Amino acid sequence: MDIAILKAKHPTYYKTYLANVNDGPVLEVFEKHWQESFAFWSAITEGQSCFSYAAGKWTIKQILLHIIDTDRVFGYRVFALARSEKQELLSFDQDEYVDHSEADNRTWKEILAEYEAVKSANYLLLKGLSEKQWQGENNMAGQPISVLALAYVMSGHDLHHIAICKERYLKD
Repeated sequence: MDIAILKAKHPTYYKTYLANVNDGPVLEVFEKHWQESFAFWSAITEGQSCFSYAAGKWTIKQILLHIIDTDRVFGYRVFALARSEKQELLSFDQDEYVDHSEADNRTWKEILAEYEAVKSANYLLLKGLSEKQWQGENNMAGQPISVLALAYVMSGHDLHHIAICKERYLKD
C-alpha cells in the first residue's frame, strides 16, 4: 500500500493501524472515522460491553477504554511534537493501563461519553495546529514519529479494534 499517510514518519508497528485508514485530508479522515466509530460503539448494548470471548481477553468495555487511554497518549504526543518537545517521547504498557482501568466497574454509557469527549478534544487539538506544527517530529521509544502519522494512527487504532470486535466479539 503506497499512500501518503504511510510515508509519514512512524514506528513500523503503526502500519497495522494506518492500513485501516482512508487516505485524504487528515482532519476530514479523522472526523469521518470518528463518527463511524462512534456509531459502531454506540450500537453495542451494556450487556454486550461486558463480553470477553475467552478467559484472559479484554471485555468490550476494556477495549473501548483502552482506545480512550491510547487516544489520550496520542493526543499528548501530538501536543508535545507540535510544541517542539526536545525530549524523546515515552512508550506505555497498554496491558498495565487496561489492568488498572477498572473499566468493568463503569457503565457503557459513561465510557461512551468519555470516548466522545476525548475524540472531540483531540479533533480540536488537531484542528488548531498551524502548518508549522503539523511538521512536528521527534523520536518515540527510539523510533521516529510525526504529528501527521499520529493523527492518522488515532483513527486507524480505533478501526483496528472495531475489526477485532466484529470478528471475535460480535460474530452473531
